[in-house]
Amino acid sequence: MPKLTNTKRIIIRRAVLRSLKYAGAQLIELAAIPLMARYKGMFQLRPVVVQKIINSLVHEGELERRGKDKYYLTDLGAVRLLPVLRLVKATDGNTRILVFDIPESRRKLRDRFRYHIKLLGFKRHQQSVWVSQYQCEDWIEWLIGYHQVGDFVSLYIGRLVR
Repeated sequence: MPKLTNTKRIIIRRAVLRSLKYAGAQLIELAAIPLMARYKGMFQLRPVVVQKIINSLVHEGELERRGKDKYYLTDLGAVRLLPVLRLVKATDGNTRILVFDIPESRRKLRDRFRYHIKLLGFKRHQQSVWVSQYQCEDWIEWLIGYHQVGDFVSLYIGRLVR
């Protein structure tokens, strides 16, 4: 088997995290991870290689082991997954409108939240109004809970009239 370069290791790591997210649940069995097919033209992976990378994700706190060969995507894993998500355009024709007003006294929190919503494809429409054409309601709900900003944030789904 060819030696894994750091770049290939990063690609495999991202593929493992994406596989967990796109499986439709945060709890998944190792056997269900669809990595045995070629990923970005790479060689087929042996289960030992996948297991080694999953163990490193557990060690780093991005995955949590729940039983034999069952893993849970932690909040840290989900946050680190945001930059590598494949955004999916909404097929319903609606726009996601996010309005937030996080106080100046919580500036760092506001900046982190703004950074994360940008990763989800949101663009600034006005000062505290952001819009997105992507299907991301689940992620927004999760971000609101993760950052504990429910009192300051509202998400609306509808059509923009121009």
